[in-house]
Amino acid sequence: MSTELELPVLTPAQEEAMKQKWQAEEQAKKELQRSARALFEEEEDLTVTEISEEAKEILGGLQSFKNYVFDKLDTLKRIIKESERDTTQASYTFKNKEGNFKIEYATQGVGEYDARSTEAVALISEFVLEKYADDEVTKELVMSLLEKKNGNLDPKLVQKLYAMEDRFENEKWKRGLALLRESYKVNSTKSYVRFFEKVAGNAWQGIKLDFAVLPVLPVVVETVEADEVETEEGGADDASL
Repeated sequence: MSTELELPVLTPAQEEAMKQKWQAEEQAKKELQRSARALFEEEEDLTVTEISEEAKEILGGLQSFKNYVFDKLDTLKRIIKESERDTTQASYTFKNKEGNFKIEYATQGVGEYDARSTEAVALISEFVLEKYADDEVTKELVMSLLEKKNGNLDPKLVQKLYAMEDRFENEKWKRGLALLRESYKVNSTKSYVRFFEKVAGNAWQGIKLDFAVLPVLPVVVETVEADEVETEEGGADDASL
């Protein structure tokens, strides 16, 4: 006995019907794909446009905030310079009275003394040599603050001279320090601001205005309570009314 499965023989009409059915199914699949593609392209266009426009708006607000922050901090820095006669400090830390917020403001750049510093050094040197003619140790100590590195004075050492300004009323001394201040310029500056808030345990936690460090939080979908659903008359269906 033969075990081979015999396939039914289709008539030409049946073959044509199957062919048409297969073509119809393929056409339906393509239509579904085209519809899905069109829906995606429409949603893509709306999403990209909306997000990009909002990003530009946020960027504009962030730029305004940055301008505001630097203007306020520069005011604080200017007050410090006027009150403490400090011209070379590169970083500052400001805190509120409550002590729960602080802001660090730092400036990085290359400081240089122009040609006026030559006259300033000469005047200060003359004063020191006259004042401490018989005191080699003190004379060398003060003069060491005027040593140059890579052809330029060291602002950190000069800062120590400023700290001694009120010790002497000599005209050469005063004029020399004034010229040093006038001759000092900072080039290629970059300023940085960091915000902090004190959290549990008195630890400082950074307030980072950085999109990348923010967590992606789940979207909260607000639900409408039954008693807040508007009735057909347009009013709120509130059980308390």
